[in-house]
Amino acid sequence: MPYGMLSLEETAKYLNLSKDEVKEIARSGEISVYKLGDKYLRFRQDQVVALRKKLIQTSSAPVLIDKSSLIDRLKDFWYFNNFYIISTAIIVILIILILR
Repeated sequence: MPYGMLSLEETAKYLNLSKDEVKEIARSGEISVYKLGDKYLRFRQDQVVALRKKLIQTSSAPVLIDKSSLIDRLKDFWYFNNFYIISTAIIVILIILILR
């Protein structure tokens, strides 16, 4: 991990959170956010590391998957894999029709 400042993507990956979750944490003031040109967000590495330690300590409780999060994940899965799913279904249907 580079030293100094981390991008939004790097921070989200390091904390194992989504970009929106990182933005929400920044809005709440748990970590400082620095804007470059009103477009790019940067985070101080030492604050991100400290936040990760805090998240690891507090995450010992069982985590329930939010229903909307599960639906969003399924939508993403369908969006990125719909070609393969539809292709597989067509092939299976054709095989069934041929073997009749």
